[in-house]
Amino acid sequence: MKSAVLIAPGSARAAANALAAKMGWGTENYSVPLSPTGATPATHWGCRADVSDSFVALLENPPAEAVAVIAVLTIDLREGGDPRGHFLEVIASLGLQFVQSED
Repeated sequence: MKSAVLIAPGSARAAANALAAKMGWGTENYSVPLSPTGATPATHWGCRADVSDSFVALLENPPAEAVAVIAVLTIDLREGGDPRGHFLEVIASLGLQFVQSED
């Protein structure tokens, strides 16, 4: 299995969640709010999952209806390792932080 971090811009979150649901992942996979400052509103939404080789193949040769969504995602794939560390490294490389809750 590979670790996958996928980051969707806010404008593509609904489409990215719809694609993930169509792939059988369920709904609301892009659930981690992110922004450059850590303040609201979220500008990006993150997802991290363990994925199979068939998922990687899908990314490399997506069906027509997925091309536009995949094109706007940031996708980082790695072998094993620390899932949280992987996510943190990717968001840091994009200049993003977790959005702090106002609760």
